[in-house]
Amino acid sequence: MAVLRKLLMAGVCVLACCFWVADSAHAAYPEKPVVLVVGYAAGGSTDLPARAFASVFSKTLGQTVVVKNVAGASGVAGNTEVAFANPDGYTVLFGPSGPMVMYPNIQKMPYPDDAFIPVCRVVQDNTVLFTPKNAPWTDYKSMVEIIKKNPGKYRYATSGANNPAHMANLLLFRELGLKVGHLPSNGGAGCVQAMNAGNAHFYADMPPVGKTYDLRPLGVYSSERLPHAPHIPTFKEQGANPPDTYVWQGLFVPKGTPQEVVDTLAAAAKKAVESEECKELFAKLETVGAYMPPEEFAKFYKEEGRRWRDIYIKAGVIKQ
Repeated sequence: MAVLRKLLMAGVCVLACCFWVADSAHAAYPEKPVVLVVGYAAGGSTDLPARAFASVFSKTLGQTVVVKNVAGASGVAGNTEVAFANPDGYTVLFGPSGPMVMYPNIQKMPYPDDAFIPVCRVVQDNTVLFTPKNAPWTDYKSMVEIIKKNPGKYRYATSGANNPAHMANLLLFRELGLKVGHLPSNGGAGCVQAMNAGNAHFYADMPPVGKTYDLRPLGVYSSERLPHAPHIPTFKEQGANPPDTYVWQGLFVPKGTPQEVVDTLAAAAKKAVESEECKELFAKLETVGAYMPPEEFAKFYKEEGRRWRDIYIKAGVIKQ
């Protein structure tokens, strides 16, 4: 009996140690670098705020955050990598509204509809229409006049068909009765290269791109001027009435990621976005931090999918 009692006690101690080790390991998250996947090329409108955020997020999370660019399929390649990643919190998607809520309305995605858990929103900003500074027009009015005299001569570049920029431009030029072609390119940097080469003449994206590549803004797709870019007039005040087109970017993790990991990521992201350091970095990029917590962001995520379905119907991309 004494021997049996000792064996039982030893077993209890071993189990207790196992539970303690498991609990300690679990509580240690994150104990290794976290990969932040960006589904677009480096230097674009998704990559720039992602890198600014990551530099501060590393500090608030207490672990190195490495930005990994997985460009392709208008952001869907990056989504796919994260969707099928190990749901342990070490592979996180910096997902923009395009591949997250727009494309699922018009194409079958290579992963299930419920592949992601929304963690939080990080930034949100309205789209601006840019043109090269050597373009034959200097403002919205002269642009309209020149295009009317040269129908079909000019093109707008986008980082992918049916993304926010494409819809904004399509609906604007359609409203104005202007014949302007569409040139899909590879990421924001590719769109700028197309303009520099003279193959495209417009590119719509978030404000940071204009400063980064020294482009001329023609108007913002918003009801009001942007507080961080008040020098850019809205299209509405210039006489056009395209729909407001804003782009948001948030954190997502694969389905099955433990809730405590989601909460840890969200809390660290909140501290990062609301820090003075991050605000200063975003201000330099002319973008706006717009943190939204998990539960609220999950609701917003679903509503955005429905909103973009309505826009696609208006644009004639899909039928009602």
